[in-house]
Amino acid sequence: MRKLNEQQKIALRGVASGKSMTEAGRLANYSKNCASQVVRKLMKRPDAQAFLGDLQNKANSATILDVTARKEHLSKIVTNQVSTPTEQIAAIHALNKMDGVYIERVETNVNHGGVMLVPIAATVDEWQSVAESTQAKLMTNTIEVN
Repeated sequence: MRKLNEQQKIALRGVASGKSMTEAGRLANYSKNCASQVVRKLMKRPDAQAFLGDLQNKANSATILDVTARKEHLSKIVTNQVSTPTEQIAAIHALNKMDGVYIERVETNVNHGGVMLVPIAATVDEWQSVAESTQAKLMTNTIEVN
C-alpha cells in the first residue's frame, strides 16, 4: 500500500471538512485545472479511504465538533443578544470562510503599453485622423520598460 504525502493529506482533510473536491484540491495547492480530478482519483485509493475513516472516527469524538456543529455554534453567537458586535462579526467571518464566500484576490502587474480609447467620428477619414493623433499622444506618454 502506498503512503499518502502531506499534500494528499491536506486535500483529504479538505474533503472531510465538507469542501468540494475542487476546493480541497486547491487548498492542497493542486492546479485549478486538475484539482478536482486529482482528488477524485485520490479518493479511490485504499490508503486514502483509510485516512478518511480515521478522520471520521476522530470527528465523531465527543470533544471535536463536526462542520455542522461548528456552524450551529457560530450561528448562535451571531444571533445571541449577549454577544458583542465584534464577536458577532468574527463569527460571521468564520462562517463565510467555512462556506467559501470569499474570493481569493490575486494581484498582477502587467504593462500592456497603454490603452487607446476608440474615437467616435462621422467619417472613416476623420476617425483615422483622431485615432492616429490619440495614438501619437499615448506613445509619448508611455514609458518603455525593459
